Amino acid sequence: MDAKIAKVVRQVAEVKAQLPYVQPGDQGWLRLQEQLVALRQEKVLLLKQQADGAIEPEDLEDLRQQMQWLTRMAKLVLQVFDYTEDTASTSTVPEFKDQLRAAYSTEQSVVSSTGTIDLTYCMISHQYLPSRGVTASHLWKHRWARTNFLELDNIHDWRNGLLLAKPLVWAFNTSRLSIIPFNYNLRSYEVYVMDPSIRDIPLLDKLKELQALSAEELQIFESAWKKDGKQLTFGDMHGRKLESKGEEVPQPYRRVLCFQYGRALHKAREEGWLAPGVSLPKMDDYGGSEGSGWRSQMDLFFLCKDRAGGAAHAVVR
Repeated sequence: MDAKIAKVVRQVAEVKAQLPYVQPGDQGWLRLQEQLVALRQEKVLLLKQQADGAIEPEDLEDLRQQMQWLTRMAKLVLQVFDYTEDTASTSTVPEFKDQLRAAYSTEQSVVSSTGTIDLTYCMISHQYLPSRGVTASHLWKHRWARTNFLELDNIHDWRNGLLLAKPLVWAFNTSRLSIIPFNYNLRSYEVYVMDPSIRDIPLLDKLKELQALSAEELQIFESAWKKDGKQLTFGDMHGRKLESKGEEVPQPYRRVLCFQYGRALHKAREEGWLAPGVSLPKMDDYGGSEGSGWRSQMDLFFLCKDRAGGAAHAVVR
């Protein structure tokens, strides 16, 4: 056991020796930080195994220091993997949207005075809308493609995306809205609006702010988003479930949605979006049945985030 611990210590030193040669925040720096977190965690586990129920005072102190280091490092790395307007995907890879449309939409169009308008199904508003206003949104952002933090082999895997109207993409990308995978049903994904200040904003108003569309396209959006004489708002999306009109039922990567929800909770606490005593859905499996290769990283990072971020949120079922 001592030899294994000594090997990990050497590996930590080797990785740390590379840090002065990379720019903080870039991809090389992130990879080194990920390696350090994994090595530190391995050392903690080895020390626990070595203790075998009888931890000496010096080992206990070492464990305490290791966990403090992991907490600080997790908080630092999580700041890099944050959902903000700066991290929003800008990729226009046509194959990615084609895959998502095959999975979640069917081919539909309408004829206007200026030609044919292609339509795509929005999985949250549950409507066919002009395709130029519906985005193939990356859940794990395109700019993070070179990192393997959540073990995604292909950033353009269709399970790393959803078809969403642009206002809803904006809300997701800025942590104002989350899509929560519920553990009691592996096929259930529910929308939660985190930021109360956007609840009364009409989707159409935000769409006009985000993108210039033709008069015919806007007319379709206006008609689709009108209910009982009023325009649908972000608040009307709260509680909706993901729906599909294509070949597949909704099956985005649960671990990525859980990660975004955790980051959104952290931001909600920082911004004061959560009223005292508010009840929020609980994640307790960090992704359901997708596998266990990434589980220890997720558990560790969420544990560290909660320690650094304040009181735990309430639980509802």
